[in-house]
Amino acid sequence: FTSTQSVIQNGAVVETGTFPATSAVASALGARPLKAETSTNYSLGGVLRLGRFDLTVDAYKIDIDNQIVLSELINRSFSPQVAGLLDPLGIQAARFFLNGVSTSTEGVDIVGRYRLPTERLGDFDFTVAANFNDVKVNKLPNSSSVLNPVPTLFARQRILTIEDGTPDTKVSAAADWGLNKFGATVRATYYGDVLQAGSTPGGDYSTGAKTVIDLEGRYQLTDRIGVTVGVDNLFDEYPDYVPISNAASAPGTDLTSNGVLGFPYYSPFGFNGRYAYARLSVKW
Repeated sequence: FTSTQSVIQNGAVVETGTFPATSAVASALGARPLKAETSTNYSLGGVLRLGRFDLTVDAYKIDIDNQIVLSELINRSFSPQVAGLLDPLGIQAARFFLNGVSTSTEGVDIVGRYRLPTERLGDFDFTVAANFNDVKVNKLPNSSSVLNPVPTLFARQRILTIEDGTPDTKVSAAADWGLNKFGATVRATYYGDVLQAGSTPGGDYSTGAKTVIDLEGRYQLTDRIGVTVGVDNLFDEYPDYVPISNAASAPGTDLTSNGVLGFPYYSPFGFNGRYAYARLSVKW
């Protein structure tokens, strides 16, 4: 399988070919035949129940060897040898899948729940869920390239994307209420800071730690028909803006010149802001 696509790199559109690891081009650039990923998973958990209160704690460790990833973009400007490989194909850069990256993930999931039924005010259900995790890249792939110099196949940006491209902390607290035909849910979710890494430290920017509030109300018109209205991201929360110096590739260019919007696309809750909805449900 080979594909060609336009990729934004350092503010410029680059025609890029993605090649099989066993192809002649990929082999010359340093690819090796792919092997199956292997993983080892360890977990330990416990459950505590005290009346209406439940607490679940699960700790885990996941080691992945020979993880399959995409290589760096290797541009024709890297060397005359690379240009000689890519120019006949009409592309400016090449990449391919490779393995040899080893990662370890350690974390803990904690979920607490309390149910409170009342006669006059209805039934309440409170839940708090938290995840804390840490991801590390322990080993990088070795290149078998015959080129001189040898291209870097997996560099800083991709390493940090694995390690810091998802929140290391996520905490969600929700309260659900029901009384006769009425119901409502309110939820607050905290996301830890996420790094969108650049090829150098100067190109780094992050989403910032954010809390998103969701609210929903329900009414059961009949035994079969129900109405729901709600708002996701009630307070219109957004990730931090992309710094102008990162978004623009040259003086005078705008925020979209580097292939991005005004916000990091690594944001775990997106960048669409507040969303309101209404839903009609029918059972038969």
